[in-house]
Amino acid sequence: MCRLAGYVGDERAAPILLEMIRREEGLWSGFYSGLVTASDDDLHWEKVVGTFAKLTDTTGVAELPGKIGLVHSRTKSGGDVEWGHPFFSGDGVVAGVAQGSSGIFKDSATRVALGDELRAAGCEFRTATPGTIGSYPTLSDGSAIHTSELNTQAVAVEYAQCGDPCEAIRRVTTRIPSEAVFAYLFRDRQDQLFIANVNQRIVFGRNETGTFFASSALALPEDAHWRMEMPGNTLAVVERNGVTLHSLCGTAVLPVDERLPPRLDATVLAFLEDNPRSSLGTINGGAVVPLWSEGQLQRRSLAIYATVERLVAAGLATSENEDVPGVLDGETAPRTVFSLQPGGNLLQNAPSSVSICQPS
Repeated sequence: MCRLAGYVGDERAAPILLEMIRREEGLWSGFYSGLVTASDDDLHWEKVVGTFAKLTDTTGVAELPGKIGLVHSRTKSGGDVEWGHPFFSGDGVVAGVAQGSSGIFKDSATRVALGDELRAAGCEFRTATPGTIGSYPTLSDGSAIHTSELNTQAVAVEYAQCGDPCEAIRRVTTRIPSEAVFAYLFRDRQDQLFIANVNQRIVFGRNETGTFFASSALALPEDAHWRMEMPGNTLAVVERNGVTLHSLCGTAVLPVDERLPPRLDATVLAFLEDNPRSSLGTINGGAVVPLWSEGQLQRRSLAIYATVERLVAAGLATSENEDVPGVLDGETAPRTVFSLQPGGNLLQNAPSSVSICQPS
């Protein structure tokens, strides 16, 4: 799992995006960091192996031009700096970031077939690394590639053929679905961002300058109103003045169940009472995932993020960051941990409808 955010509006995007990723760094992220903007018919980016702070301290990322962009912070799951987001198509037309995993679509045969097909057509993968890296696709030549680069390259190929970003994204998602969300920036469409969400958590917000989205509502500016959760199996076109939602794929391909289990708040609070200082991943695996049946497309990501945000906002849980070993020797990354609010057993006070993501 990773963290991502996007912005399109009247202000320069890079400083806004950096502040957004700072707010949510530590939630399953902080090991690889990158940002891309667009202006003057070009894409501009920086990325590093390391934290948001390293990205800002060692590159000129804060000065990148453009009023539209994407930012990403990744988990410690292998690869060099090329394995950090954003990823780019070989023709430089499309940039992409993502969060999630292959999930129930873990059979990589279709991904390998598409990767081999693109490579045979002349596509060069920047992430191509000899050997195996985790569960990422390993092509027939023995090189591993990042799934998100594969998606980005494939979208660019389809876009060159059909000229429609939404159709290109649909074709790729249908062929190689994942339990993930992908966000794309097209070099020749510098007033729109595109999001393909299968079953992950994305929150939209707006203020007087433009439209924002992020993995966590914590990343949105305080003055962002019109907050809205993005449904599953949805394709969003994000513009300065709002968001247009479309169907992503047929329900036979991506039959996402939007229902959430009852008593999520009480379940998470009970887990925190027994397991203080738990990371989001620990809470998810220990308290949330067991509430669902395996082999189905559920909104587990939405459930854990929204629940923890709600409990912290209601004063029933606390959060703080601690340092954990980074990817490179001698470096660290932040990890956010959660605990039950001091003061006794608060389970009886668990909120049933408090939300910090309601439209205003």
